[in-house]
Amino acid sequence: MTDDQQPPTSGGLLHRRGNLTWLDTDAGASVLLLDQLLPHWSGSLPPMDGRVIEAIFRWQPGEPATDYDRACDVDGSAALLAVGDGLAIVLGNEGPLPVTWQPLETGGLLLAQLYTTETGDFPRELPKLPNDLSWEPVGEFATDGSPLRLFDSTEPGDQDPVFPSIPVQLAAGRYVVESTKLEDAQMEVWLVRLRQSL
Repeated sequence: MTDDQQPPTSGGLLHRRGNLTWLDTDAGASVLLLDQLLPHWSGSLPPMDGRVIEAIFRWQPGEPATDYDRACDVDGSAALLAVGDGLAIVLGNEGPLPVTWQPLETGGLLLAQLYTTETGDFPRELPKLPNDLSWEPVGEFATDGSPLRLFDSTEPGDQDPVFPSIPVQLAAGRYVVESTKLEDAQMEVWLVRLRQSL
C-alpha cells in the first residue's frame, strides 16, 4: 500500500495526490451537504420521514423515488437540491466520477475528473484556470460556517457510511455556485466554484 492510498472501504477509496485528496467510489454522484443536514438525505433508501420525492430516474423501478434518484436526475455538471431546510450541491450524473475539494481565498472548488494522462490517474494539484474561462450559473448556496461533507449520493445520511467521505470547511456566508469544464492536453475536469458573494 502506498502513502497516496488508504485502505478500501466497501468499494470506495480516498486517493491522496499532491495537495488534493480524491474521493473515488463506484456508486453514485457526489453530494456536498452540511453535516447537520445529513439525516435528511435518504440516499438510495426510501425516505423514512414520509417525504414523497419527485424523480424521473428509478434505480428500483416501481419503488418510491429516493434522494439518490433525485441526484441521478441532475442534467449537466451540477445542481442545487433542497435538503431539510437547506441545500445540497450535487455533481452531475456522468459518472460516478472521482471528486475533490480545493479551498480558495473566497470560497472553494469542487473538481470532478473526467480524464487525465497523469501517472497515478489523479491530478496532483489544481489546474491553472484561464482568465477567460466561461462559468455557467448554478444558483446560490448559504452556510453558517458549520462543517460540510462531500460524500456518495447513495449513502443514507442517518446511517453509518459504507464509503469514505471528505470533510469540507467553508466560511459562513452566501456563495454564488457556478460550473465549467476545463480541458487541456493533460486532463478534462468539471469545476464547480463556490464564490463568496459581496
